[in-house]
Amino acid sequence: MATKKVKIGRHPLLGFDVTDDGPGFDNKNFDCFKLADFTHKVAIGAKGEGRFSWLKVFDRAEINSVYDSGSKRVSRRFNFSLRDDGVGTPTEEKTTEPRGTLVRLVKPLADYEKNLDKEPDQLASALLDHYVVYFLSEPAAEVWLIDESANYKECLNSLFTNETGRQVSSEPFEVNDVEFTAHHFTKPKSGGRNAVILCAAKRAVIDIDMTVLSVDLGEPLPGSGQGRQVYRLAVTGQYLDEIVDGERTGFRFLPDSALPVSGEVTRKELLDRVKLLAEKHQHEHLVRVRGEKAKRVERIVSEQCPHLRPFLDLKQANVAVDRCDHSIS
Repeated sequence: MATKKVKIGRHPLLGFDVTDDGPGFDNKNFDCFKLADFTHKVAIGAKGEGRFSWLKVFDRAEINSVYDSGSKRVSRRFNFSLRDDGVGTPTEEKTTEPRGTLVRLVKPLADYEKNLDKEPDQLASALLDHYVVYFLSEPAAEVWLIDESANYKECLNSLFTNETGRQVSSEPFEVNDVEFTAHHFTKPKSGGRNAVILCAAKRAVIDIDMTVLSVDLGEPLPGSGQGRQVYRLAVTGQYLDEIVDGERTGFRFLPDSALPVSGEVTRKELLDRVKLLAEKHQHEHLVRVRGEKAKRVERIVSEQCPHLRPFLDLKQANVAVDRCDHSIS
């Protein structure tokens, strides 16, 4: 079983160590690394551009990779930076070390250091959110987050399972003959808010608050044991993989004003369909929320604002449960 580890140095933050026990930077992978972009790992969501973000955030990357070359095992060391034409001259030597790669991201730049220097549980939550599709798919490789200075060591796969209880419900759906999959799951309320997550290349790209779809869908779920829960709906599909932008920060949807076209989808069309799926999946919760809201609104209107009774349904539809008093008054 492959294992990936992320090691965090803190106080002060010196950088990150990322290790794995994969095939390493053998000649094929090293030659690809030296190209501006490559596509031989596109099937697993790799676009061949991510390493450039290392140099946007860090001064350099120091790489030590042990790989098999025929009957021998070789250690290849090199630096990746904005100096030395990008990829420094590698050193190579025979070794008996275990196969694997260490990528050491060194010296975060000033513009990013503050945002990176977080507590390990915050980083764990961010990683789970960003790679939600990876953890939803029950991957073979374990991912560990380690911060020795904080005595923190956590398997992110287990953390995701514990948070969701593996209660993940997936269903296919279509919009304009384009196929998608909706993945419904919950996690502790400490993990944020109810949200729709549009994903591409096995990563979260856009996180949309459920209140954008419906005020009622934004209400946290009741919970047991761990307390209240939040509801997440992750959307995946080949279409999203194809229209995601180069930095995976947005999508090139058709304009919302475009007429329906088979094989093409606007953001509004997708979210309208997702709203229906969310309302169906959360039907019992919505019945409870709307019932509670109706009681609160009725009480407020009866006791304080009887002149608003003709507008009761209109007000009720656009008011969150915990804002009834303020919004109506």
